[in-house]
Amino acid sequence: MAEKSLKELFEAIEDEAEGDGAAAGEAEEAVERDRLQRLLDATDEEWDELSVRERLSLVSALFNYSDKYDEVEGLERVIELNDQLDVQDLEPEYAAQWYYQLGNAHSALAHKTASGPRKLDFFDSNHFIEAIGYKRAAVVQDDLDKLSDYRISQTYCNLANILAETGRSSEALRLYNIALGVNPDHGMALANRGQTKWEYSLFLFDEHQKHMFLHSAYLDLKVALENADDIHPGAEATFRSTLEQLKPFADKGNSIHAEDERSLGDSEEEIAYNEWVLDNRLFLNPLNDISTHTCAAYDDFHLPNMILPEGDFPYPGMYNRMKQEFASARYIFYEGLTGDRNHFSDRRVRLENTLDYSVSGYRTEQIKTALRLSYSIFDKIAVFLNKYYDVHEINEGDDEPSFDEIWYPNMSYDYHNLHDVFESSTNWALNALYWLKKDFSHHISERDDESSVTVAHELRSVRNAAEHDYFKVIENGFIDEARHRENPVFQDTIYDAIGERELEQATMEMLRLSRAALFYLSFAVHIAEEAKREAYEDVLGGIRSTPLPNEFKR
Repeated sequence: MAEKSLKELFEAIEDEAEGDGAAAGEAEEAVERDRLQRLLDATDEEWDELSVRERLSLVSALFNYSDKYDEVEGLERVIELNDQLDVQDLEPEYAAQWYYQLGNAHSALAHKTASGPRKLDFFDSNHFIEAIGYKRAAVVQDDLDKLSDYRISQTYCNLANILAETGRSSEALRLYNIALGVNPDHGMALANRGQTKWEYSLFLFDEHQKHMFLHSAYLDLKVALENADDIHPGAEATFRSTLEQLKPFADKGNSIHAEDERSLGDSEEEIAYNEWVLDNRLFLNPLNDISTHTCAAYDDFHLPNMILPEGDFPYPGMYNRMKQEFASARYIFYEGLTGDRNHFSDRRVRLENTLDYSVSGYRTEQIKTALRLSYSIFDKIAVFLNKYYDVHEINEGDDEPSFDEIWYPNMSYDYHNLHDVFESSTNWALNALYWLKKDFSHHISERDDESSVTVAHELRSVRNAAEHDYFKVIENGFIDEARHRENPVFQDTIYDAIGERELEQATMEMLRLSRAALFYLSFAVHIAEEAKREAYEDVLGGIRSTPLPNEFKR
C-alpha cells in the first residue's frame, strides 16, 4: 500500500474526529503507531507544503501520539516544527494553538526526561521553565478574546495546571477561577481546581480552614466527574481517587457558606474598600482563594506556631513588617485607582507641559508606590529565609541576599548549583517560592534573554524603572504614539514609558505575587516546624501567635 501523504493523513484524522471510521483496541494502537512513525519520518519540505491549519493539526496529532506512547523524539520534533513558524504571522486561533502545543510539549518532556522524584527534579528544569513561559504567553496574547470560550478557558487552565505542579496553588486557583468564569462547563478546569484545593489544604495549619477547603474540593470534583464529558481519561482515575478521600468532608457543615456573614466595616468608604479587596481576592486569608464570602474578609493569616529556639527569634516581627507593608501597599493602590483625578496636593505644583501624553499627579505616584512597596517584600522574604534556614553567613558590612540570590552558593546565580539547603529540601512550599522567583529572573533558562516567552510580565523591569530611572506614565491609548511621535518642542528619547492601564495591571500582579509569596513562606515554616517536632519529641519551648490589639496600630 502506498504511503499516505501528510495531506491525506490530515484528511483521515479529520474524518475520524467527526466520528467516521476510527479504529479500536489493538487496531487503534497499530494505526496510531504507524501514523506516529510517518509523522516522524516526514521531511521539513513535506511539512512546508501544508497550510497552517493542516500543519498545526498534524503537529497536534504528533504530540498526542508521542505523549501517549512515550516517544521523546516525537515531542522534540513538535518543538522543532513549531519553532519553524513565526507566531507573529499567525491568526489568533493558530497562535493560540502554537503556544498550546509548545507549552504541552515542553511540559511532557519535563516529565518524561526526569530522572527522580518530581519534587526534586523540578527545582530546575529547562523544559518546565519553557512550558510555563509558553503557557503564560498564551494567556497574555493580544488576541486571546477572539478565541472561543472553550479555548480561552483551556488556555487559563493549562497555565494553572503547570503552576499547581510547582506548588503555586494560590496563584493556580485564581487562574482556574478565570477559566471557569469564561466557561463554567469546562470539566478539566473544574476537576483540576478541586485537585488543587485538596493539595493546597495540605499546607494549611488552621484545621477549620482546612475542612472548608476539603469540602470545596469535594464539590468541584463531584460536579466535574458527574457532569463533564471532557475529563481526560488519563486523569480521571486520579480525580476519582481524590474524590473518594474527600467523602468524609462532603457534609454541608464544612462549607464556607455555613459560616456567619461578617461586617465589612462601619462606613461606606471602609465597606467599599473591603468589598474591592474581597472581590480581587487580595485578603491575606487562604479562604479568599476559594470564596468571596465575608468570613474571608480579614487578613487573619500569620506564621504557624513555632518552637522557641535559644537566641534570636525575629520571625514574628519580620512577618509582621511584611504583612503590614503588603496591606498598606494594597490600600495605597486602591486609593490611586479610586481617588480624585485632581487631588488638592497637586494644585499648587507647577509642571511643564511636555506635549508627550505623560501623566503626573498624586494618584499616579500612589500606584507607583504600591508597586515598589509590594515588590520590596520579596527581598525581605529572602532575609527571613536566610536567617531561618541559616543559608548564608552575613558579616558586618555585607549585604543581605536578595530574593534572586538566596538560592545559590555565594549568592551567585548558578543554574546547575543550588545551595545545599534547598537542593536537598523536600519542602514543597519552598519549591513554590523558588519557582515564583523565576518570574523575576532574567536567568531562568539556557536561552536567558533571548527567550521572548519565559517572562510574561516584565514586573522587575517596570519596578526598577519606577525606582531608579527616568520613567513616564503615558495616558491610556497613547503609549504607541508617545513612543514614535516626533516632539516639535522637547526632544526627549531617554525615558522608559508605560501606559496608565499597564501600570495598574503590573501593580495588581505584583500585589498578587507578593500575597502568594507570604502564604508560601508561612507554609514553608509550618512544614519545617512540623519536621522539628517529629525530630524532637520532648521540646520544652514553644510560642503560639497572638494578635496585636488595634490600639497599638498607628
